[in-house]
Amino acid sequence: MKKIFLLTVFMLVAIISCNTPSRLIKNERYDEAIEKTAAKLRSGKVKSDNIQALKTAYHAANQIDHDRIGFLRASGDPEIWPEVFERYQAMNWRQAKVKSLSNEIKDAIGFVPLDLNTEITEAKGRAQQYLFASAEKLLRSGSKMDARMAYQNLEELKQINPVYPSIDQLMRQALLQGTNQVLILFDNQTGVMLPMNFEQELLNFSMKEFNEGYVSYDLVEQKGTEYDYLIYVSLKQINVSPEKVESRRFTEQKKIADGKQPKRDGNGGIMLDSTGKIIEEIRYIIAEAFVNENLLTKSIRLVGSVDFVDNTSERTIHTTPIEGTSNFAYSFAIVNGDLRACTPPTLELMRRGPAPFPPDGGMIMDAVKQLNQITGNIIRRENNLMKHAD
Repeated sequence: MKKIFLLTVFMLVAIISCNTPSRLIKNERYDEAIEKTAAKLRSGKVKSDNIQALKTAYHAANQIDHDRIGFLRASGDPEIWPEVFERYQAMNWRQAKVKSLSNEIKDAIGFVPLDLNTEITEAKGRAQQYLFASAEKLLRSGSKMDARMAYQNLEELKQINPVYPSIDQLMRQALLQGTNQVLILFDNQTGVMLPMNFEQELLNFSMKEFNEGYVSYDLVEQKGTEYDYLIYVSLKQINVSPEKVESRRFTEQKKIADGKQPKRDGNGGIMLDSTGKIIEEIRYIIAEAFVNENLLTKSIRLVGSVDFVDNTSERTIHTTPIEGTSNFAYSFAIVNGDLRACTPPTLELMRRGPAPFPPDGGMIMDAVKQLNQITGNIIRRENNLMKHAD
Protein backbone atom coordinates (compact mmCIF):
# COMPACT_ATOMS: atom_id res chain seq x y z
CA MET A 1 0.00 0.00 0.00
CA LYS A 2 2.87 2.33 0.90
CA LYS A 3 4.56 1.60 -2.43
CA ILE A 4 1.37 2.47 -4.34
CA PHE A 5 1.04 5.73 -2.40
CA LEU A 6 4.67 6.70 -3.09
CA LEU A 7 4.29 5.84 -6.77
CA THR A 8 1.15 8.00 -7.00
CA VAL A 9 2.93 10.91 -5.33
CA PHE A 10 5.90 10.51 -7.67
CA MET A 11 3.64 10.55 -10.73
CA LEU A 12 1.83 13.67 -9.53
CA VAL A 13 5.13 15.43 -8.90
CA ALA A 14 6.36 14.39 -12.35
CA ILE A 15 3.19 15.70 -14.03
CA ILE A 16 3.37 18.99 -12.14
CA SER A 17 7.05 19.45 -12.89
CA CYS A 18 6.46 18.84 -16.59
CA ASN A 19 4.01 21.76 -16.63
CA THR A 20 6.14 24.36 -14.86
CA PRO A 21 6.61 27.61 -16.82
CA SER A 22 10.29 26.89 -17.34
CA ARG A 23 9.56 23.41 -18.67
CA LEU A 24 6.79 24.73 -20.93
CA ILE A 25 9.16 27.38 -22.31
CA LYS A 26 11.85 24.78 -22.90
CA ASN A 27 9.31 22.77 -24.92
CA GLU A 28 8.28 25.94 -26.81
CA ARG A 29 4.75 25.81 -25.36
CA TYR A 30 4.82 29.56 -24.91
CA ASP A 31 1.10 30.29 -24.70
CA GLU A 32 0.64 27.73 -21.95
CA ALA A 33 3.54 29.31 -20.07
CA ILE A 34 1.95 32.75 -20.47
CA GLU A 35 -1.39 31.47 -19.18
CA LYS A 36 0.23 29.87 -16.14
CA THR A 37 2.57 32.74 -15.20
CA ALA A 38 -0.07 35.44 -15.76
CA ALA A 39 -2.42 33.57 -13.42
CA LYS A 40 0.28 33.37 -10.76
CA LEU A 41 1.19 37.04 -11.07
CA ARG A 42 -2.45 38.07 -11.01
CA SER A 43 -2.98 36.12 -7.79
CA GLY A 44 -0.19 38.05 -6.04
CA LYS A 45 2.70 35.60 -6.52
CA VAL A 46 5.00 38.30 -7.89
CA LYS A 47 8.30 36.45 -8.02
CA SER A 48 11.26 37.27 -10.21
CA ASP A 49 11.27 33.85 -11.85
CA ASN A 50 7.59 34.20 -12.79
CA ILE A 51 8.22 37.65 -14.27
CA GLN A 52 11.22 36.37 -16.21
CA ALA A 53 9.24 33.37 -17.49
CA LEU A 54 6.41 35.64 -18.65
CA LYS A 55 8.86 37.98 -20.38
CA THR A 56 10.62 35.11 -22.19
CA ALA A 57 7.42 33.35 -23.27
CA TYR A 58 5.60 36.53 -24.35
CA HIS A 59 8.35 37.92 -26.57
CA ALA A 60 9.37 34.53 -27.98
CA ALA A 61 5.80 33.67 -29.00
CA ASN A 62 5.17 37.08 -30.54
CA GLN A 63 8.46 36.97 -32.43
CA ILE A 64 7.60 33.58 -33.91
CA ASP A 65 4.16 34.80 -35.04
CA HIS A 66 5.60 38.08 -36.36
CA ASP A 67 8.23 36.29 -38.43
CA ARG A 68 5.75 33.74 -39.74
CA ILE A 69 3.27 36.45 -40.75
CA GLY A 70 6.01 38.30 -42.60
CA PHE A 71 7.00 35.14 -44.44
CA LEU A 72 3.41 34.33 -45.40
CA ARG A 73 2.65 37.85 -46.60
CA ALA A 74 5.76 37.80 -48.78
CA SER A 75 4.50 34.70 -50.58
CA GLY A 76 1.44 36.50 -51.95
CA ASP A 77 -0.61 33.28 -51.96
CA PRO A 78 -4.31 33.74 -51.11
CA GLU A 79 -4.30 30.56 -48.99
CA ILE A 80 -2.12 32.23 -46.35
CA TRP A 81 -4.91 34.33 -44.86
CA PRO A 82 -6.52 31.83 -42.49
CA GLU A 83 -3.15 31.25 -40.83
CA VAL A 84 -2.28 34.95 -40.84
CA PHE A 85 -5.61 35.71 -39.15
CA GLU A 86 -5.02 32.94 -36.59
CA ARG A 87 -1.57 34.29 -35.71
CA TYR A 88 -2.81 37.87 -35.34
CA GLN A 89 -5.52 36.53 -33.06
CA ALA A 90 -2.90 34.73 -30.99
CA MET A 91 -0.86 37.91 -30.64
CA ASN A 92 -3.96 39.83 -29.59
CA TRP A 93 -4.83 37.15 -27.01
CA ARG A 94 -1.38 37.38 -25.44
CA GLN A 95 -1.59 41.15 -25.36
CA ALA A 96 -4.95 40.98 -23.55
CA LYS A 97 -3.50 38.58 -20.98
CA VAL A 98 -0.60 40.90 -20.19
CA LYS A 99 -2.67 44.13 -20.26
CA SER A 100 -4.62 42.93 -17.21
CA LEU A 101 -1.43 42.82 -15.11
CA SER A 102 -0.03 45.67 -13.05
CA ASN A 103 2.01 48.43 -14.67
CA GLU A 104 5.09 47.35 -12.69
CA ILE A 105 4.94 43.88 -14.20
CA LYS A 106 4.31 45.21 -17.70
CA ASP A 107 7.29 47.55 -17.38
CA ALA A 108 9.42 44.71 -16.06
CA ILE A 109 8.77 42.52 -19.13
CA GLY A 110 9.06 45.40 -21.61
CA PHE A 111 5.44 45.30 -22.68
CA VAL A 112 4.60 47.63 -25.58
CA PRO A 113 0.90 47.61 -26.61
CA LEU A 114 0.22 47.04 -30.28
CA ASP A 115 -2.84 48.16 -32.23
CA LEU A 116 -3.59 45.09 -34.33
CA ASN A 117 -7.20 45.95 -35.20
CA THR A 118 -6.47 46.96 -38.78
CA GLU A 119 -4.33 43.87 -39.43
CA ILE A 120 -6.90 41.54 -37.81
CA THR A 121 -9.78 43.04 -39.78
CA GLU A 122 -7.88 42.71 -43.05
CA ALA A 123 -6.76 39.15 -42.35
CA LYS A 124 -10.23 38.13 -41.22
CA GLY A 125 -11.87 39.48 -44.36
CA ARG A 126 -9.34 37.87 -46.68
CA ALA A 127 -9.45 34.57 -44.78
CA GLN A 128 -13.21 34.44 -45.17
CA GLN A 129 -13.05 35.22 -48.86
CA TYR A 130 -10.38 32.61 -49.46
CA LEU A 131 -12.11 29.84 -47.51
CA PHE A 132 -15.47 30.40 -49.23
CA ALA A 133 -13.98 30.72 -52.73
CA SER A 134 -11.80 27.65 -52.14
CA ALA A 135 -14.81 25.62 -51.01
CA GLU A 136 -16.81 26.64 -54.09
CA LYS A 137 -13.91 25.65 -56.36
CA LEU A 138 -13.43 22.29 -54.66
CA LEU A 139 -17.12 21.48 -54.99
CA ARG A 140 -17.03 22.10 -58.72
CA SER A 141 -14.51 19.25 -59.21
CA GLY A 142 -17.10 16.58 -58.44
CA SER A 143 -14.58 14.69 -56.28
CA LYS A 144 -15.75 13.35 -52.93
CA MET A 145 -12.38 14.05 -51.37
CA ASP A 146 -12.50 17.63 -52.63
CA ALA A 147 -16.03 17.95 -51.22
CA ARG A 148 -14.76 16.84 -47.82
CA MET A 149 -11.92 19.36 -48.00
CA ALA A 150 -14.50 21.98 -48.93
CA TYR A 151 -16.54 21.06 -45.85
CA GLN A 152 -13.46 21.44 -43.64
CA ASN A 153 -12.81 24.87 -45.13
CA LEU A 154 -16.40 25.87 -44.48
CA GLU A 155 -16.19 24.63 -40.88
CA GLU A 156 -13.14 26.84 -40.42
CA LEU A 157 -15.01 29.75 -42.01
CA LYS A 158 -17.98 29.17 -39.70
CA GLN A 159 -15.70 29.48 -36.69
CA ILE A 160 -14.52 32.84 -37.99
CA ASN A 161 -17.95 34.07 -39.05
CA PRO A 162 -20.97 31.88 -38.24
CA VAL A 163 -23.32 34.07 -40.30
CA TYR A 164 -21.25 34.33 -43.49
CA PRO A 165 -23.68 34.55 -46.43
CA SER A 166 -24.78 31.19 -47.92
CA ILE A 167 -22.42 29.23 -45.67
CA ASP A 168 -25.05 26.82 -44.33
CA GLN A 169 -26.35 26.04 -47.80
CA LEU A 170 -22.84 25.37 -49.10
CA MET A 171 -22.01 23.21 -46.09
CA ARG A 172 -25.04 21.02 -46.79
CA GLN A 173 -23.95 20.70 -50.40
CA ALA A 174 -20.39 19.80 -49.40
CA LEU A 175 -21.59 17.22 -46.90
CA LEU A 176 -23.91 15.63 -49.45
CA GLN A 177 -21.25 15.54 -52.19
CA GLY A 178 -18.62 14.16 -49.84
CA THR A 179 -20.79 11.42 -48.36
CA ASN A 180 -20.73 7.85 -49.61
CA GLN A 181 -24.20 6.41 -50.12
CA VAL A 182 -24.68 2.81 -48.98
CA LEU A 183 -27.69 0.57 -49.61
CA ILE A 184 -28.30 -2.47 -47.39
CA LEU A 185 -30.10 -5.31 -49.15
CA PHE A 186 -31.37 -8.76 -48.18
CA ASP A 187 -30.56 -11.69 -50.45
CA ASN A 188 -32.40 -14.97 -49.89
CA GLN A 189 -30.30 -17.68 -51.54
CA THR A 190 -32.05 -20.62 -49.88
CA GLY A 191 -34.90 -21.05 -52.34
CA VAL A 192 -37.19 -21.46 -49.33
CA MET A 193 -40.27 -19.38 -48.58
CA LEU A 194 -39.49 -17.38 -45.43
CA PRO A 195 -41.86 -16.06 -42.76
CA MET A 196 -43.56 -12.81 -43.74
CA ASN A 197 -41.60 -10.54 -41.37
CA PHE A 198 -38.21 -12.22 -41.82
CA GLU A 199 -36.52 -9.46 -43.83
CA GLN A 200 -38.05 -6.72 -41.69
CA GLU A 201 -36.72 -8.36 -38.51
CA LEU A 202 -33.29 -9.08 -40.01
CA LEU A 203 -32.80 -5.49 -41.19
CA ASN A 204 -34.42 -3.86 -38.18
CA PHE A 205 -31.79 -1.13 -37.79
CA SER A 206 -31.88 2.54 -36.94
CA MET A 207 -29.89 4.30 -39.63
CA LYS A 208 -28.80 6.96 -37.15
CA GLU A 209 -26.51 4.44 -35.48
CA PHE A 210 -24.66 3.85 -38.79
CA ASN A 211 -24.66 7.30 -40.40
CA GLU A 212 -21.39 8.96 -39.44
CA GLY A 213 -18.17 10.22 -40.98
CA TYR A 214 -19.27 10.85 -44.56
CA VAL A 215 -21.30 7.62 -44.78
CA SER A 216 -25.08 7.45 -45.19
CA TYR A 217 -27.04 4.19 -45.20
CA ASP A 218 -30.44 3.32 -46.66
CA LEU A 219 -32.58 0.23 -46.22
CA VAL A 220 -34.87 1.20 -49.07
CA GLU A 221 -33.48 2.35 -52.41
CA GLN A 222 -34.09 6.05 -52.85
CA LYS A 223 -35.03 7.25 -56.31
CA GLY A 224 -32.28 9.31 -57.92
CA THR A 225 -29.59 8.23 -55.43
CA GLU A 226 -26.39 6.76 -56.82
CA TYR A 227 -25.06 4.25 -54.32
CA ASP A 228 -21.33 3.92 -53.87
CA TYR A 229 -21.53 0.70 -51.89
CA LEU A 230 -23.98 -2.15 -51.46
CA ILE A 231 -24.17 -4.38 -48.41
CA TYR A 232 -25.82 -7.74 -49.07
CA VAL A 233 -27.08 -9.58 -46.01
CA SER A 234 -27.35 -13.04 -47.57
CA LEU A 235 -29.15 -16.08 -46.19
CA LYS A 236 -27.62 -19.23 -47.67
CA GLN A 237 -28.87 -22.14 -45.58
CA ILE A 238 -31.69 -23.04 -43.21
CA ASN A 239 -30.80 -26.21 -41.33
CA VAL A 240 -33.71 -27.73 -39.39
CA SER A 241 -32.97 -30.70 -37.15
CA PRO A 242 -35.47 -33.60 -36.87
CA GLU A 243 -37.96 -33.41 -34.03
CA LYS A 244 -36.35 -35.74 -31.54
CA VAL A 245 -37.88 -37.42 -28.48
CA GLU A 246 -35.57 -39.17 -26.03
CA SER A 247 -36.99 -41.21 -23.17
CA ARG A 248 -35.41 -42.65 -20.08
CA ARG A 249 -36.99 -44.78 -17.40
CA PHE A 250 -35.83 -44.90 -13.83
CA THR A 251 -37.09 -45.66 -10.38
CA GLU A 252 -37.08 -43.35 -7.39
CA GLN A 253 -37.25 -44.72 -3.87
CA LYS A 254 -37.64 -43.05 -0.51
CA LYS A 255 -37.99 -44.21 3.06
CA ILE A 256 -41.17 -42.68 4.47
CA ALA A 257 -43.29 -42.91 7.61
CA ASP A 258 -46.41 -45.03 7.15
CA GLY A 259 -48.40 -45.03 10.39
CA LYS A 260 -47.43 -46.72 13.67
CA GLN A 261 -46.69 -50.23 14.86
CA PRO A 262 -46.06 -52.01 18.23
CA LYS A 263 -42.52 -51.75 19.41
CA ARG A 264 -40.84 -55.14 19.86
CA ASP A 265 -37.93 -56.24 21.96
CA GLY A 266 -34.96 -58.25 20.83
CA ASN A 267 -36.91 -61.48 21.00
CA GLY A 268 -39.77 -60.15 18.91
CA GLY A 269 -42.12 -59.65 21.77
CA ILE A 270 -44.40 -56.63 22.00
CA MET A 271 -43.19 -54.11 24.53
CA LEU A 272 -45.45 -52.59 27.19
CA ASP A 273 -45.07 -49.49 29.30
CA SER A 274 -45.35 -49.44 33.14
CA THR A 275 -49.14 -49.27 32.95
CA GLY A 276 -49.35 -52.27 30.66
CA LYS A 277 -50.11 -50.22 27.56
CA ILE A 278 -48.54 -51.24 24.24
CA ILE A 279 -45.62 -49.02 23.24
CA GLU A 280 -45.90 -47.81 19.64
CA GLU A 281 -43.28 -46.62 17.20
CA ILE A 282 -43.35 -45.08 13.69
CA ARG A 283 -43.56 -47.62 10.92
CA TYR A 284 -41.31 -46.89 7.86
CA ILE A 285 -41.72 -48.27 4.38
CA ILE A 286 -39.76 -47.90 1.15
CA ALA A 287 -41.96 -45.98 -1.29
CA GLU A 288 -41.26 -46.55 -4.96
CA ALA A 289 -42.20 -44.60 -8.08
CA PHE A 290 -41.59 -45.51 -11.73
CA VAL A 291 -40.64 -42.49 -13.84
CA ASN A 292 -40.77 -42.19 -17.61
CA GLU A 293 -38.97 -38.92 -18.50
CA ASN A 294 -39.25 -37.54 -22.05
CA LEU A 295 -36.94 -34.92 -23.57
CA LEU A 296 -38.08 -33.12 -26.74
CA THR A 297 -35.39 -31.31 -28.78
CA LYS A 298 -35.32 -29.40 -32.02
CA SER A 299 -32.97 -26.79 -33.45
CA ILE A 300 -32.77 -24.42 -36.38
CA ARG A 301 -29.56 -22.91 -37.75
CA LEU A 302 -29.47 -20.00 -40.18
CA VAL A 303 -26.23 -19.58 -42.15
CA GLY A 304 -25.32 -16.59 -44.29
CA SER A 305 -22.88 -13.77 -44.84
CA VAL A 306 -22.57 -9.99 -44.92
CA ASP A 307 -20.97 -8.94 -48.21
CA PHE A 308 -19.63 -5.42 -48.84
CA VAL A 309 -19.62 -4.53 -52.53
CA ASP A 310 -18.05 -1.55 -54.31
CA ASN A 311 -20.94 -0.64 -56.58
CA THR A 312 -18.76 1.17 -59.10
CA SER A 313 -16.43 -1.74 -59.79
CA GLU A 314 -18.98 -4.40 -58.72
CA ARG A 315 -16.20 -5.94 -56.64
CA THR A 316 -16.76 -7.59 -53.26
CA ILE A 317 -14.35 -5.88 -50.90
CA HIS A 318 -15.16 -7.74 -47.69
CA THR A 319 -17.19 -10.74 -46.53
CA THR A 320 -18.05 -11.88 -43.02
CA PRO A 321 -19.95 -15.13 -42.34
CA ILE A 322 -22.94 -14.98 -39.99
CA GLU A 323 -24.92 -17.63 -38.14
CA GLY A 324 -28.00 -17.59 -35.93
CA THR A 325 -29.54 -20.45 -34.00
CA SER A 326 -32.74 -21.28 -32.16
CA ASN A 327 -32.90 -24.30 -29.86
CA PHE A 328 -35.96 -25.97 -28.34
CA ALA A 329 -35.63 -28.32 -25.40
CA TYR A 330 -38.58 -29.45 -23.32
CA SER A 331 -38.91 -32.27 -20.82
CA PHE A 332 -41.83 -33.81 -18.95
CA ALA A 333 -42.44 -37.00 -17.02
CA ILE A 334 -45.15 -39.62 -16.54
CA VAL A 335 -45.03 -41.19 -13.07
CA ASN A 336 -46.54 -44.44 -11.87
CA GLY A 337 -46.38 -45.70 -8.31
CA ASP A 338 -46.11 -43.87 -5.03
CA LEU A 339 -45.66 -40.13 -5.66
CA ARG A 340 -44.25 -39.73 -2.19
CA ALA A 341 -41.02 -41.31 -3.46
CA CYS A 342 -40.49 -38.59 -6.10
CA THR A 343 -37.93 -35.84 -5.78
CA PRO A 344 -39.10 -32.20 -6.28
CA PRO A 345 -37.58 -32.01 -9.82
CA THR A 346 -39.46 -35.15 -10.84
CA LEU A 347 -42.72 -33.81 -9.44
CA GLU A 348 -42.17 -30.58 -11.40
CA LEU A 349 -41.64 -32.54 -14.62
CA MET A 350 -44.83 -34.48 -13.93
CA ARG A 351 -46.85 -31.27 -13.41
CA ARG A 352 -45.62 -29.79 -16.69
CA GLY A 353 -47.16 -32.40 -18.86
CA PRO A 354 -46.48 -32.95 -22.57
CA ALA A 355 -46.13 -30.06 -25.07
CA PRO A 356 -46.02 -29.84 -28.89
CA PHE A 357 -42.91 -29.02 -30.89
CA PRO A 358 -42.78 -25.36 -31.97
CA PRO A 359 -43.35 -24.66 -35.67
CA ASP A 360 -40.36 -23.98 -37.93
CA GLY A 361 -41.52 -20.44 -38.64
CA GLY A 362 -41.47 -19.38 -35.00
CA MET A 363 -38.01 -20.82 -34.43
CA ILE A 364 -36.70 -19.15 -37.58
CA MET A 365 -37.92 -15.79 -36.29
CA ASP A 366 -36.12 -16.41 -32.99
CA ALA A 367 -32.90 -17.18 -34.85
CA VAL A 368 -33.20 -14.12 -37.08
CA LYS A 369 -33.07 -11.88 -34.00
CA GLN A 370 -29.55 -13.17 -33.40
CA LEU A 371 -28.64 -12.49 -37.01
CA ASN A 372 -29.92 -8.93 -36.66
CA GLN A 373 -27.59 -8.20 -33.73
CA ILE A 374 -24.62 -9.91 -35.39
CA THR A 375 -25.19 -8.07 -38.69
CA GLY A 376 -25.53 -4.70 -36.97
CA ASN A 377 -22.25 -5.21 -35.13
CA ILE A 378 -20.48 -6.16 -38.36
CA ILE A 379 -21.70 -3.05 -40.19
CA ARG A 380 -20.65 -0.80 -37.30
CA ARG A 381 -17.27 -2.50 -37.09
CA GLU A 382 -16.58 -2.27 -40.83
CA ASN A 383 -17.89 1.28 -41.23
CA ASN A 384 -14.43 2.50 -42.28
CA LEU A 385 -14.71 0.40 -45.44
CA MET A 386 -17.48 2.74 -46.56
CA LYS A 387 -15.56 5.96 -45.90
CA HIS A 388 -13.15 5.64 -48.80
CA ALA A 389 -13.23 8.63 -51.15
CA ASP A 390 -12.08 8.88 -54.77
